[in-house]
Amino acid sequence: MLTWIVIFLVAYVLAVIGVTRYLGKRANSLFEYFLASRSLGALPVALTFVATWFGATSTKGSLDAYHQQGLSALWLLAIPSVVSLLVIALVFAKRVSQNGCRTQPEAVEKCYGPTGRLLLALTILASSTTLVAAQLVAVGQVLQHTLGLDLAWGVWMFLLGVITYATVGGYRAVVLTDILQMIFIVVAIFIMGGFSLASLGNQPAVLHHLQAQPASFWNIGHHGQENATMALSFVFAWCIAPEMWQRMASTQNDRMAFRAALGAFGILLVLYCLVFAVGIVSAGLFPSSQPVDVLVSLARAMPHPALAALIFMGFFAAVTSSMDSPINVASMTWTQDIYQRFIRPKASNTELLWISRLATILLPLPAAHIAISHPNIIGVLWMSADIYASVMFIPVVGLLYAPKLGRLSGVLAMAFGGVSIGLNVLRRTGLDQGWLNALGWPDAPYATLIGVGLSAIGFALGALLQGRAATGGRGNRLLAE
Repeated sequence: MLTWIVIFLVAYVLAVIGVTRYLGKRANSLFEYFLASRSLGALPVALTFVATWFGATSTKGSLDAYHQQGLSALWLLAIPSVVSLLVIALVFAKRVSQNGCRTQPEAVEKCYGPTGRLLLALTILASSTTLVAAQLVAVGQVLQHTLGLDLAWGVWMFLLGVITYATVGGYRAVVLTDILQMIFIVVAIFIMGGFSLASLGNQPAVLHHLQAQPASFWNIGHHGQENATMALSFVFAWCIAPEMWQRMASTQNDRMAFRAALGAFGILLVLYCLVFAVGIVSAGLFPSSQPVDVLVSLARAMPHPALAALIFMGFFAAVTSSMDSPINVASMTWTQDIYQRFIRPKASNTELLWISRLATILLPLPAAHIAISHPNIIGVLWMSADIYASVMFIPVVGLLYAPKLGRLSGVLAMAFGGVSIGLNVLRRTGLDQGWLNALGWPDAPYATLIGVGLSAIGFALGALLQGRAATGGRGNRLLAE
């Protein structure tokens, strides 16, 4: 199996390097490096959108969750992912494309001023870091279980590999390599699905073990309140994520954006149905009272080592495709929304390209530390979603649907939501020394809803204060007249 893994991995790496080196020559401006000059059609954007979304948590994380929890695990990833993409298609896709801004912080500045742009840029950097960390947790664990690598070694090796190709080619290379990675992902899922369904039909013991599962395994409402809250917090974060903005902004027009989002919804729905079927059947294939790494166990159960290697390659492709996009978005945010906007407004195009590539190398490095110190896939993913949702959801919806409410509304929304993030960080690091527990401050996933609520209060307060100021100004002008 290891021999086949090496063969497929070498072929995959050579293909990725070839694509990125070729496309790297075209990336001679920031517009090309980060948005492919807005020349992409609906299909490539839909495929890269799915590849970005369908990562380690959607494969390894989902399989393990279905194996352990049954139907209720649908709330953790499948339901919020599908709902988020449907919301993007029906609510946000056309508006983002029509907005015309290259980045979310750029759009925020037009609506809420430079302070809002800086706050949102810093938020994106923080949330992108934790999103990359969630993927690294999964790949580190798989490399540890298959190759015997130390978790830290696996995390650092994989991260450096992704950084290498993401640095060279920019967004266009990310899109084309994501399409290549989608092929590996689909092949791996169909192999696992075919094997699982064949086992269900050919091995009576598998069906027997499934029938022996407790009633809670077949109850989609098990832990319903907590699971639904977690799903809602993910929807708040994912439907307005910076990766969504970049994808929709890179399409040729708003119709292409809508078609890309709707196409991604359909593809992702099919993939999640297949993963769900494999995960449920795995509870009959590997019955155990102890947690099982379903992906690794399925690969080892394959009748031929080449099939096992293809499963691992599909997983690695899913991880890399979900890492390169937030890395590219973080680099774009640092280069355009912080460095060019606030540090070096007159920087040359050559300097900005150099800074963007340096940012692609350096910004993901803290993610490795998070992955090594917090090896919990869903937990780290929630950290990213919590940051997105609490700080970004209300201001982004506001700039798309209520842009005339004034600068103060967006700034206060981000500040109030940031308070929730700060308290969550204090609690998770233990710096609060227990006083947040004493006050009854909730943990995941309920803290996200508190953060969104605080952000909404800040938005409303800002709009109210700005409205009173505007009314007072008009009154003073009338008195003067």
